[in-house]
Amino acid sequence: MISYKNIVDTNAITMDCDSSGDTTYRYSLTVPFNRKGEKSALVVMMNPSKATDKVSDNTINNVLTRIHNECPEVSKVTITNLYPLYETYSDKLENHKVQSQTNFDKMRLLMEQNDFVLLGWGKPSNKSNKALQKLNTMSMP
Repeated sequence: MISYKNIVDTNAITMDCDSSGDTTYRYSLTVPFNRKGEKSALVVMMNPSKATDKVSDNTINNVLTRIHNECPEVSKVTITNLYPLYETYSDKLENHKVQSQTNFDKMRLLMEQNDFVLLGWGKPSNKSNKALQKLNTMSMP
C-alpha cells in the first residue's frame, strides 16, 4: 500500500467511480494540494491502476510531485484516463464500451473546468515505440 505524499490534503480527495458486478470504474480522482493556488490541472492518462481516495500509487505520486514542484499556482489536480476500468494491464481494456462513452462525456466536462490539461501515457511498448520511430523518420510536407 502506497500513501499519498504530505503535499496532498488527504481529507479532501474525491473520486468519481462506479461498480458493475466485480468490475470498478474510476472516471476521475481529484487531489487537492496542501497550499493555496488559483489554478487547477487535469491529467489524462491511459487507465487507472490502484489509486483511490484512500491510497495512492507510484504513478499518481510521481505526477502529483512533478505538478506540485513545477506549477506553484496549481492547487488541485484531477486525474482521468482514456479508459475508466481499474486494470493494471492495458490489453484488457477494450471490452467496456458503455463505461468508456460515459468516461469521455465526463472527460469533456473536466476539460472545460480545468486551467491546464496534461497528457501522460508512460513508456510505449516495443511495438508502439517502433511505430513512433517510423513516424519520426517520415518527412512532413
